[in-house]
Amino acid sequence: MRNSVQMRAGKEERQIWTEEEVRKGFQDYDEMCIVCHAAPGKERRPISKGMRPQPPLLAEASKQWTSAQLFWIVKNGVKMTGMPAFGSTHSDEQIWNLVGFVRRLPQLSPDEFSTMERNYGGGKQEREGHHPH
Repeated sequence: MRNSVQMRAGKEERQIWTEEEVRKGFQDYDEMCIVCHAAPGKERRPISKGMRPQPPLLAEASKQWTSAQLFWIVKNGVKMTGMPAFGSTHSDEQIWNLVGFVRRLPQLSPDEFSTMERNYGGGKQEREGHHPH
């Protein structure tokens, strides 16, 4: 998988995101990704715990990939895993915003993530009654 992503991802790199782009990326992460990939102070949802291979905790695993590689993974998905391809449902701009947020994940404490939830309207699942068990 690593070799495939490295070969296909290309070299387009992005290092800087505005706060607005990170906010949008957070909202997509909170809605689509946290279920399987967790977040600081948040566990994976029960459905993801039975997945094989286990989805990586992105606060750690994202450090192993370049921004271009993360973009490629989100856009194209990963065969033979539960990672879907979001390229058919999300624009490149949305995917880059998500990558921008994922780049910030390793530096976030649980308190900082909770603050982002409050400030950026996160915790959608909890508000809709889908509490982790």
